[in-house]
Amino acid sequence: MSEIILTTKSELEEIIASSLKRFSIQGAGQQDEAVMNQKQAAAFLGISQSTLISWKRKNLVPYEQLPGSSKVRYYKSQLKLVCQQNPDLLQVARK
Repeated sequence: MSEIILTTKSELEEIIASSLKRFSIQGAGQQDEAVMNQKQAAAFLGISQSTLISWKRKNLVPYEQLPGSSKVRYYKSQLKLVCQQNPDLLQVARK
């Protein structure tokens, strides 16, 4: 059953602007939605695979792994976001 909703011009403009903003944010991630394995993700971040595994165990980076599977997947867009939100994560280690 359909409903008729009455709205003002300004409310309609706000709804459209909000929808476009949401769409553009979701669409922006689609360009970078490359799926990487552990080796590729470590190379992308410029770290060793053992460091990436450590970060994964500490839940510092998002990943996908099916229960009972040894295959781990990382998404480039998610890794970029983590690096932007945590710039100290990729700091060069002090010797």
